Amino acid sequence: MKITTSKQIHDLDINTLSFVPFGVKPLPYPKTSGVYFLKNGITIVYIGKAVNLYNRLMGHERRYQFKAQKCLISWIELDPKKIDFAEGALIERFKPEINFSPNGKTNSNWELNNLINDKGWDDKHLLEARDNLALTEYKLNMESFKNGTHPALPYLK
Repeated sequence: MKITTSKQIHDLDINTLSFVPFGVKPLPYPKTSGVYFLKNGITIVYIGKAVNLYNRLMGHERRYQFKAQKCLISWIELDPKKIDFAEGALIERFKPEINFSPNGKTNSNWELNNLINDKGWDDKHLLEARDNLALTEYKLNMESFKNGTHPALPYLK
């Protein structure tokens, strides 16, 4: 589905999108920019964006998790200049649980990974900052798994 206006984003009915199993070949992902939705059952569990949906989804760091959980995926195609706004608005609207986990998009580590991976930057300062944040994030995740408070636990059972 091609979206061109913010009103279309605001009025988007997720039930009108066609969802397909994540990672099942042949892979139908377009090589255009857009926002993608992953759902487990009837619940949207993750929303992401990409300048190239095909490349992003093929290399997504959670692709094995999404496939193992038999998540379904759909997407909307958007102008690359509108994907940041659209993703933020849709995350705010649907509040997918994985996006709000300690290793979701609510922290700066995701922003650094976006700069490094999606834009192909190879700056040693960015890489070092990412590694330092990843270590901190890892420690927070381990603690939340140990004390049973990590929001992704229900999806791992």
